[in-house]
Amino acid sequence: MSGFLLVLAVLGQDVTPPVFLDLWVDPVYIDCSEGDQVVTVYAEISDDLSGIRDHSSATIGFHSPSGTYNSVIMSDRDMVSGDYTHAWYEDQLIFGQYSEFGVWRMDFLYSVDNLNNRSRLEGAEVPFDLTIINGPIPEPSTLALALSGLLTLACCRRLRRRRLR
Repeated sequence: MSGFLLVLAVLGQDVTPPVFLDLWVDPVYIDCSEGDQVVTVYAEISDDLSGIRDHSSATIGFHSPSGTYNSVIMSDRDMVSGDYTHAWYEDQLIFGQYSEFGVWRMDFLYSVDNLNNRSRLEGAEVPFDLTIINGPIPEPSTLALALSGLLTLACCRRLRRRRLR
């Protein structure tokens, strides 16, 4: 009888995708009736070993009520603090004058590390909205958003969950 025992010891392998630790947009109400509007998108992302890919650290997309998309691709040039294993990013999303009015839903979050481990959240996993209105912007103190029982935010400005996967 022949046989053998194969023991494979793997130390330090990276099979885990990046994790969105924090995400927010500001402002969440914009009026595009008189000109382009800028929305700032902030993200905190971590990756355990190989690090967040530098040229396409994160992509965050919104879709309009009719299905039009607008997205931002964050890269190493948008990193405001941290390093490639734990970083904070800031970028701007432009909504052109006459953009469709209504609630734009954050449709997906996507990140990839240097070994192509991918993290993608979509639909109900990303409970965040941005509203384009025609007219005066409501006072922030009148806004509230309940995020699937996770927490309630005054001002609708920030989504904070321990780990968005």
